[in-house]
Amino acid sequence: MPVEAEVVRPDRLRQLSPAEVAALRVYHGNRSVPLGEFFDVVGSAAEDGRVVLEGDLSRVKWLGAGMTEGELIIDGDAGMHLGAEMRGGLIEVRGNVGDWCGAEMRGGLIRVAGSAGHLVGAAYRGSQRGMRGGVIVVKGSAGNEVGSTMRRGLIVIEGDVGDFCGVSMIAGTIVVGGRLGSRPAAGMKRGTVWALCPDPQLALLPTFRYACMYQPVFLRFFGRRLQTLGASLPEAAWHGLYERYCGDLVEGGLGEILLWTRT
Repeated sequence: MPVEAEVVRPDRLRQLSPAEVAALRVYHGNRSVPLGEFFDVVGSAAEDGRVVLEGDLSRVKWLGAGMTEGELIIDGDAGMHLGAEMRGGLIEVRGNVGDWCGAEMRGGLIRVAGSAGHLVGAAYRGSQRGMRGGVIVVKGSAGNEVGSTMRRGLIVIEGDVGDFCGVSMIAGTIVVGGRLGSRPAAGMKRGTVWALCPDPQLALLPTFRYACMYQPVFLRFFGRRLQTLGASLPEAAWHGLYERYCGDLVEGGLGEILLWTRT
């Protein structure tokens, strides 16, 4: 049975004593129970705004949701909805995360040392916009619909991604170090999907039109920015040649997919 612990966020815990933190209510299934039933609470976040969670938290949802400042360090796996609607601060996960990581995020930085589930930085069903700011860096792979309906911000997936990466993007940037799944950027209006792993079997949708082969100068500066965010991508990609495809033409064709040729 999962635990829903959206109260675990540095900006909320920094003024509380360990006893007050342990008394906060979380949901275990449909029961409201004290946080102290699941966690031993020690120390204080008052001075540095830093909260460290240790253990297997793969069944704990909503950690850091809506946080505005501080640091949340998770030494293990984390569950669904990590950093959802986050507005500021840093979340660092030293394991894997579940679905909806950074969903509808507005600011801040999420770094994941492992892999992520589906719908990284995506919009919740029925919402018109997904991620609206901030940065998500995933060192491993991610599932389907990464950046679905994202409006602003940056998502870096160093491994492979599943199907429909960047589906219905309004704007923003998605960087993929591994292979793209099927139908990337379907329905995108603007924005960039930057893919660094050539895949001869990749078939873009027919509503994407080949524009040119060129060497984007801006990537040299963008690559340095990625390094400061903790992303590890091949430096040769900053100076490489790219095939540029414009699309999705059914939405005006103002978006782009950049495919590194490695030549």
